[in-house]
Amino acid sequence: MIMKKRNKYEILAFIHQGKPLVKELNPRVKKLIIDIDFEGNDEYSHSPYSRELNPTDRVIFTINCINQSCTKGYFDISNVLYSFVRDNKDSITGTLTCEGWQDTRRIGNHSCLAKVNYKIEAIYENEKNISTPIIK
Repeated sequence: MIMKKRNKYEILAFIHQGKPLVKELNPRVKKLIIDIDFEGNDEYSHSPYSRELNPTDRVIFTINCINQSCTKGYFDISNVLYSFVRDNKDSITGTLTCEGWQDTRRIGNHSCLAKVNYKIEAIYENEKNISTPIIK
């Protein structure tokens, strides 16, 4: 039997199915706010942005690498997000580094190393939404 090699989107879709809904992991969560910033990348640039997850969304969040020639790379904040929601936290910040390859010619030799900074905030039932600026 020949096994078909899966691309990252097929793998992420499979992983997505196994993740719980936000409300299943923590019924108090009204909304999650994820701020994304790409400062610290000398070669690559991208505008910062925010996404919101609702209680009916799954606890998964991935971002394509900002290096257009990156091969097999993406950022996966899902494990951080899962622990954050499960542990009833208010906010968390961090940085992830892409583990893909710089381009197809450099697979196995030059890692991509693009970076993403993230900030996750939770708004819980019966709490006011306190807005904070994106990480810098």
